[in-house]
Amino acid sequence: MVGPNLRQRVLVITGVAHLAANLHEIIALQGKTCEMVHCKTLARGRQLCEQSAPAVVVLDEALLLEESFEKPMLQFTACAPVVVLGSVDRQQEFLRWVAGGEVEFVARTGKYLSVAAGLVIRRLRWADRNASAFGLPWTDFPPNFETVLRHEINNPLTGILGNAELLLVGFREQLPPTGLRRIETIVDLAVDRKSTRLNSS
Repeated sequence: MVGPNLRQRVLVITGVAHLAANLHEIIALQGKTCEMVHCKTLARGRQLCEQSAPAVVVLDEALLLEESFEKPMLQFTACAPVVVLGSVDRQQEFLRWVAGGEVEFVARTGKYLSVAAGLVIRRLRWADRNASAFGLPWTDFPPNFETVLRHEINNPLTGILGNAELLLVGFREQLPPTGLRRIETIVDLAVDRKSTRLNSS
């Protein structure tokens, strides 16, 4: 059984050399021990993820091209939770990922590194709890665990999707624009999740 004292790896992908060191210093000041690995390119980040999965990935959005950031985001979120450091004007592009729970977005304003460090520490603590509760490797789960989990997720998701669609059909004209967009986002996310689950089954 792997316990919570495991030295966890945080992968920082950024072209800014001092960012990883500053982040590591803030995390250490909070009393959390981790191994900080820095790389400057997405390609190298993907290699490091494949070699030994980090507990958290910190990603500089400046490395993500607007027209093609979907694929690298899928690759990194499949590896670990991702904390994206980005400009305020790109925050909207990441809302779908944040809503899905795979990504945290930290806008580069004020003491943003302290905020990022807090999110990294929180994710590391969650990883500690998971390791001590379940142990590793994940193959220790029963053979039908994936089926049970899919069922437990899809049942409430179907209800959420159905009710959101009923709201859109029955009250579209009465909803304020913000409320309408939020319900449409719920429908889009639920449809995406259900189609992902169906394709993986």
